[in-house]
Amino acid sequence: PDRDRANNVAGLELQARQPSLASLSLPQLKLNPVQTLPGRSVRALAVVRNDGAAVSGAVVRFTLDAGPVGDVLIPGTLSPGTTAVAQLDFAAPTAGSHTLLATVDPDNVIPEAREDDNSNSAALGVVASPLRVALSTDRSAYAPGELLSANVTLQELAGNPRSISVSLAVVGPDGRIVTTMLDGKP
Repeated sequence: PDRDRANNVAGLELQARQPSLASLSLPQLKLNPVQTLPGRSVRALAVVRNDGAAVSGAVVRFTLDAGPVGDVLIPGTLSPGTTAVAQLDFAAPTAGSHTLLATVDPDNVIPEAREDDNSNSAALGVVASPLRVALSTDRSAYAPGELLSANVTLQELAGNPRSISVSLAVVGPDGRIVTTMLDGKP
């Protein structure tokens, strides 16, 4: 047994050093808007974080569906524990679903503690028409003379008010028009 507990003390001195390598990451990528028309302007905002040694000359490369969009140089020095935003405006491509990829230090010029967190992606929807039309009915089939209940939903991408006229033609199994409705009147 230990009879003298007064000598059971030990000391340890730690000295924290500055990191020797940068540690860049791209934790966030935002698009505005996330859905648009071909040719319209889209703004990409990529947040770059440095959790390592101070670094200058960091570049963010933006690619859309693996094709180049542009490079943005982060100005000044990115100190340890700080963030910066790389902003790029570009024209929306042809209609379809697209992926924008942002990569900080894409050519691996800056020595880093980690290289596996340098990218982030965001989805961009490009539609051919400014109007989205959805039609739903209360049933999939109707007997002759039965009342049809339909709901037409129109969504305008830009949010501008519009006046519309709706015409509906009911076509039978033989391909002939059974009845029509023009501007809400049978």
